[in-house]
Amino acid sequence: MSRTEFDRIRNEGGYDEPYTVDFAARGNPDMHAHEFDAVLLMTSGEFTLKFEANEQQMRTGDMCVVPAGTLHAEVCTTGQATALAAARPVSA
Repeated sequence: MSRTEFDRIRNEGGYDEPYTVDFAARGNPDMHAHEFDAVLLMTSGEFTLKFEANEQQMRTGDMCVVPAGTLHAEVCTTGQATALAAARPVSA
């Protein structure tokens, strides 16, 4: 997916401005959940996005949405994994 398409989806979906996440540097192998919806566009490298029941390999150009409250973990074993991420607050 291109950055232009990512921005279109982000804007239409009501997501905040994107920020860069370096999963190789920060990594987070522990399962966790966010209080917001997240959308990610992989810009370089790869990592495994693990969920309770399955996992998804994320590579450059891949996009995914992680809904608020979804248990997940980002596991980078390749030494490089950078993504653009954006959050969308969840209404109460």
